[in-house]
Amino acid sequence: MAPPTRNLPTTPPATKPPAPNTPHIKAPTRQPSPVMCLCVTLVVGMVSAVNLAIPALSRSAPGSAESVMWVVDGYVVFFACLLIPGGALADRLGRKPVLAAGMGLFTAGCVVCAVAPGIGTVIAGRVVSGVGARRCCRRRWP
Repeated sequence: MAPPTRNLPTTPPATKPPAPNTPHIKAPTRQPSPVMCLCVTLVVGMVSAVNLAIPALSRSAPGSAESVMWVVDGYVVFFACLLIPGGALADRLGRKPVLAAGMGLFTAGCVVCAVAPGIGTVIAGRVVSGVGARRCCRRRWP
């Protein structure tokens, strides 16, 4: 016995035509603001400036070589460790408030370093600057 035959449609199903006069919508392309560029320049420049000052720090600081290296590494370690959490915080709270808080922390850390009486205070100021610096740099541009 032959299998039953099905009635298959001979024409393809109708597709919905595009709406007339619909403009093509592009994703917004935003450029970084001059303030953002200045913040990133300060944050990256702070690493370079202290790296160049290592010989002078070694001569003038009463601490050991390890403490001088922590002046550099305290900033970089905290900056790198807060890469992902800092981006998530900016996504949740908004980029502008996080940038403002980051610049505030960064500035506070720099002031602590400027008035530091000893190498331990300089290291603490650099750590605070590193935490603030992470909030100034974005993971990606929109």
